[in-house]
Amino acid sequence: MSCYIFAYGTLKKGLQYNYLLKNSKFLGFAKTVRKYSLFYGEYPYLVDAPFSHIQGEVYEIAYETLKKIDFIE
Repeated sequence: MSCYIFAYGTLKKGLQYNYLLKNSKFLGFAKTVRKYSLFYGEYPYLVDAPFSHIQGEVYEIAYETLKKIDFIE
């Protein structure tokens, strides 16, 4: 089984944790329909406060990959 994720921070291509997606299918670039505020701390995170559309990448991933991502992030 698989699921989809929207990567907007450290999982994006060329960044720290993208290696976790090495066996996943990159589906393309996307942006959020709604506007959010994006903050950078130890990890980037979104807040439901309208500021801008967030650019990211969409992947189809295995649930096992999701478990690894959840453990790290």
